[in-house]
Amino acid sequence: MAQLTRRTKQSTGFVRMMTIARQHPGLMIAGAIVAVLALSALLLGFCSARGETFSIERSGVGSSAGEIGSNAEGIEGGDGTGAEASGRGENGGGGGTGSISDEHSAGGASEAQLVIDVDGAVVAPGVVEVPAGSRVADAIEAAGGLAEDADVSGINRAAPLVDGEKVYVPRVGEAAPAPAGASSASDGDEQSISPVNINTASLSELDELPGIGPATAQAIIDDREENGPFASIEDIMRVSGIGEKKFGNLAPYICV
Repeated sequence: MAQLTRRTKQSTGFVRMMTIARQHPGLMIAGAIVAVLALSALLLGFCSARGETFSIERSGVGSSAGEIGSNAEGIEGGDGTGAEASGRGENGGGGGTGSISDEHSAGGASEAQLVIDVDGAVVAPGVVEVPAGSRVADAIEAAGGLAEDADVSGINRAAPLVDGEKVYVPRVGEAAPAPAGASSASDGDEQSISPVNINTASLSELDELPGIGPATAQAIIDDREENGPFASIEDIMRVSGIGEKKFGNLAPYICV
C-alpha cells in the first residue's frame, strides 16, 4: 500500500512537470541547456583529471581548418606526432625558401658590372660602376654629368663600354680623345702616327686631319702659298673656317 502511494505521488509529480513544461516551454529549453552544460563540465573535469584533452569540431569548416585542428590535437595529445609533422613542414618550407634565396643571390651575382674611369670635364671624376651594356653617356651620368665647360663634340656618347675603359671628356679648347671603346692596339697606332707638317702636307694628307675636309685642306694650301709658311701651328687659325675649337682638335696632329 505504501509503495502504491509512493508511485502515485511520483506519477503525479511527473504529470505536474509535463504540465508546467507545456505551459512554459522556455523553462524546458533552459533546463535542457543547463543539463548539457553540467554534463560538459563533468566530462571536462574527468578528462582533466586523467591528463587528457578533447576538441569539438564544427561542421562546415574547410580542409585547412581541419588540418590545423589535427595538428593541434597531435601536439596537445603529447604523442609528439603533430610536433614532428609540424617540424618537418617547417624544415621543408625553410628549404624551399633557401633555394629561392640562393637563386636570387646567384642571379644578382651573375649581373655583371663594368668598372669605368671617367675623367675630364665631369662633375665628379673618378672610377664608377655601370651595368654591362652601358654606353659612354651612362658612365658620364654616373660621374655626376657634364661640367659647364665640357666639349662633347669630339666624343661619341653612344659608344658601348668595355670593362676597365677610360672615358675622358675634354674641356673647351682641348683636343678630342680617342673614340671611346677603341682597343688598346688602335690607340697605340694613333699615338704612333707622326704629326702632319702643315707647311708641306699635300691636299690628301691635310684632308685626313680631324675636322678638315677637302675645302678646308685646299684653303690651308692657298693660305700658305699667298702668305708664306706658317710660323707656328697656331697660325693655322688665320685660315677661314678654323677657329679655336677646331684648332684644339687639330693641335695634337699637326706641326711646322
